[in-house]
Parts: sequence; structure tokens; C-alpha cells
Amino acid sequence: MIKNILSSLNGWQRIFVVLVIFVQTPLTALFVYSQSSGHIEIEELNALANELYEQKKIPIKARIYSFSEGEKINITSLKLADLDYDVSDIPLVNKGETFKFNVFEARKVGYNDTEIIEFLADKWKININKARKSGLSDTMILNNLIANSESDKKFKIINIQYKYQYDVLIDERSTNEQETLVKNKLADEIEKKYRIRNAIDVIETLIFSLVISILIYSLGFAMGWVIRGFKKNKV
Repeated sequence: MIKNILSSLNGWQRIFVVLVIFVQTPLTALFVYSQSSGHIEIEELNALANELYEQKKIPIKARIYSFSEGEKINITSLKLADLDYDVSDIPLVNKGETFKFNVFEARKVGYNDTEIIEFLADKWKININKARKSGLSDTMILNNLIANSESDKKFKIINIQYKYQYDVLIDERSTNEQETLVKNKLADEIEKKYRIRNAIDVIETLIFSLVISILIYSLGFAMGWVIRGFKKNKV
């Protein structure tokens, strides 16, 4: 059946089939295989962690504070500021009400990361200008600062397939069971986000390839139609 269909094609259609099979299809497959969707930002994943906690899908709060790709340097290994304070000192934020300082709570009541980091820089007398000049955002500086100053438990979420490593903080008073639950749930949800993003990119690539095929066929058909028109006029 396929042989009969191919035999019935005219010259332009045969050129189209050859281009699609031997040029476009391999290029599309190569692009799908080699493309990278990029990495999901820490801010987005922290919003996910907060949502999981509020929905009681994880028993304790968790904060993702750094990201690294493969064997690249981990941001938390960079010395961003010299901390000269007692780590047991818990600062208080006063703005209408006083509450125990916590990045989650501060963000929840409306403080942005710039306000938080400037408050901490003023209270603890630390210099954040160097970190800012190096191109790091206030969010990255804040996450790094808190990660290096808190005594919370830390663990890593590593995925070989999508080549990422996220470092996570949880309350030091959490049990091993709670830590395991948080780690497993976060790892599953983060991987799910990557799978969805990757699937969307693959679908978009295939649709784009299909559109190109349609354009190639339309161009060939149009050229054949024009050429046939000139031949008809000569007769």
C-alpha cells in the first residue's frame, strides 16, 4: 500500500517526502533530544514549598536556598558577607506588630526580599554591596545569608536526569521522619514540574516542525501550480 502511494506522487511531492524523512525528521529528533528547558528558579520552588505546607502535604516548612547544576560550584560556598553577630540572636521586625523573624512570615505579611535583606544588613551591620555589585539579586543574597546563619537542618535534592541540585533548609527541631517526608515530597513535586515543562517544550517543538512541513509542502505545491500554469499557456 505504501509503495503504491509513493509511486503515485508527482515530482514535487517526492522532493517533499525526501526532505521530511531525511532532513527535517532527524533534525527535529536531534533538537528534541538535545534541548534544555532551563532550570526552575528558587523563588518558584519556594512558593511551591509554602503551598505544600499550607495544604498540609508536608508537615513542616522548608526553604530552598541554593541551586547548582551538575558539578558546578554551589552558591552557598561563596562568602557573601562577614557575619559578626551571635547566631542565637533572633532579630525582631517592628512594623505595626512585632514577630519572631522568619523569612516565610516576613514575606507572607508583605515584606519583599529587598526590605528584609536591608533590615538584616542594618541590624547585623553587614556589607551586602559587594554581593549586589557581583550581580546577585537580593533574593539570592538573602537565601545565602540565612542559610549560612541558621542552625537548621540541611539536605539536598538531586536529580541526574534533569541535572539539578537544590539545597533545602528545615527546622532543626524536626524529626527524621518529618525530614524524610519533606525531602521525598519536594523531590517528587520538583521532578513533576520539570517533567511537565519538558513535555510542553517537546510538544511545542513537534508542532513547530509540523508547521514547517506544511509550509514546505505548500511552497512546493505553489511552485508546481505556477509552473503548470506557464506550460498550459504555451499549449
